[in-house]
Amino acid sequence: MGLHRPQPSEYGEAYAHYLGAPPEGDLLAVLQAQGADVAALFGALPENQGVYRYAPGKWSLKDLLQHLSDAERIFAYRILRLGRGDATPLPGFEEDDYAASAKADAHDLAALLADFLAAREATLALCRSLPEAAWDFKGTTSGKQITTRCIPYIIHGHAAHHLAVIRERYLPGIEIILPVLEGRHQLVQLGRFRGAEAAHQLPALGHLLVAVQPEEGALPVALGIGLRLHQEGHRGPGPPGQEAPP
Repeated sequence: MGLHRPQPSEYGEAYAHYLGAPPEGDLLAVLQAQGADVAALFGALPENQGVYRYAPGKWSLKDLLQHLSDAERIFAYRILRLGRGDATPLPGFEEDDYAASAKADAHDLAALLADFLAAREATLALCRSLPEAAWDFKGTTSGKQITTRCIPYIIHGHAAHHLAVIRERYLPGIEIILPVLEGRHQLVQLGRFRGAEAAHQLPALGHLLVAVQPEEGALPVALGIGLRLHQEGHRGPGPPGQEAPP
């Protein structure tokens, strides 16, 4: 009983992608820490990078953040329904239709982030309020049988999946301003730090701590917590190593 790692018998194969490697320890503490990770990542981005797409037809970073909020609320609603012993089958949702209707690019990045954090806090409050027996209740979501216990783990796995996509496919194309010696600054593409695996290694832009080896003839660069992002006059990825005014 209680909120612990679900067994494979508690969910269908369709959910294995998010539940195959559930986190250890107190899940609610893990979810709270993940919310802080999202805040650090998106909070470090300048507004004009929110509409960045790594390829035509892909979601923007704002679209992704809006999707995290939408999914969070839908998953939380499922927790409520199953946790109250309601066995009424619950439908799925078409994420691309939601994204098209939300028009996230028209909203401020800070507002979208605040909305996600409010949704995550509401999820945590709901989970803390459920009696232990509620986690064993069973229901049907998207045509698949599942226990209440599985859904908070799905929330974590779903968000973790999208955060990995952001680090692997989005961050390498984003430019930042790095401080260099003598008060100068250098515009650098994030993906140049450690090759193709750089973004995967970064926990979040706001918590980045890595030494950067300069190219021959360039000034040494040291990047640490408190890095500054390029916020003025930036129009997307440009040539790596391009000089920018301080």
